[in-house]
Amino acid sequence: MWPEDEGCDVLYDKFDFIVVGAGSAGSVVGARLAVNPQYKVLVIEAGESPPIESEVPGLLLTLQNTKYAYNYTTEHSDKYCLAFNNGSCIWPRGRMIGGTGSLNGMIYLRGNPGDYNDWNVEGWKYEDVLPYFEKSQQFID
Repeated sequence: MWPEDEGCDVLYDKFDFIVVGAGSAGSVVGARLAVNPQYKVLVIEAGESPPIESEVPGLLLTLQNTKYAYNYTTEHSDKYCLAFNNGSCIWPRGRMIGGTGSLNGMIYLRGNPGDYNDWNVEGWKYEDVLPYFEKSQQFID
């Protein structure tokens, strides 16, 4: 299901683009660049192929505190993680192909429209990025 690791085979090759991180964003950027046959694209990932647990939504917590996750913690705050004794919570980030997308129980969320609109940057309003969200989605029965 996952691509073979070709690290040793491409060690001395030259590339037009090197995408660092094969998570939700990096894998899409790499795939989009590779559509153009003129470009030679390399996508690198610190982790390895996801384990079978990443394909079962109910097992998402079993991947925390493993080699498949960077187990960061948040800073202490009185605004979030209030249910935790020390005021900070675990913030795992995926360390595998698919990145945190392979660690989060197969949950897909678009960014909050208010965040995009509050940035007030030309070309980054929610209505500007919505077509790209929709392009990345595919409904399967």
